[in-house]
Amino acid sequence: MSYMRSQEFGYLLVNGLSDGRELPRDRAADWWWARVGIKLEHSRTNWYRGTFEQKRRDVRNQVEGMLHQFPVVVMIGSSAGGGLIGNVFDEIKDTSVCGILAHARTKVGDYPDTSHRSLYRCAHLDEEQSSQSFYDSVRHFDEIAVPRLTFEDKKRLLVLTQLTDLIVPLETMGIDGVKEHRSIAFGHSGGLVVHTMVDRDLIMEFAAEQFPGSS
Repeated sequence: MSYMRSQEFGYLLVNGLSDGRELPRDRAADWWWARVGIKLEHSRTNWYRGTFEQKRRDVRNQVEGMLHQFPVVVMIGSSAGGGLIGNVFDEIKDTSVCGILAHARTKVGDYPDTSHRSLYRCAHLDEEQSSQSFYDSVRHFDEIAVPRLTFEDKKRLLVLTQLTDLIVPLETMGIDGVKEHRSIAFGHSGGLVVHTMVDRDLIMEFAAEQFPGSS
């Protein structure tokens, strides 16, 4: 695949559970993607303030703005960002958009709130610094967005998982009918590094395969 041809695509990285501030790993990802001439855009989502609906609207607006610059936009949702881009993907219904859900929770899961695997605990709803928006995003994706995905929609989605994850249960990462790639990485942080950096070429190739006429 020609990297020069792939520069026509816009890439948006939607961050996981954080306040959205730039982190060293973001700068590392920017550097790595820039090595092939791609400017990686960021959503800078603050998961601790505002509602899920506000976050979905903000990312949708960002994607629609990028579509004025690029024929194709590739959304990469890291961790909590995965469910959010899935919800934007469902809402926007634009065939020029594809989504990469990286080490992301796509299912609520059948766990009691007391379990460390529960969405309730993962959203820290039992703590002072909680994320109701993350909780609502996963529930909306699992219960509303996923059932509406068509066969053609699912072809434009890719799920990235890893070998282990103590934060997001592996069994809550998949989507029936959506292609899945398991990377050789351990743990949630390991998945974050691999999926945003090591899997760069895999992501670019997936996008080029979905939109061969645009590259």
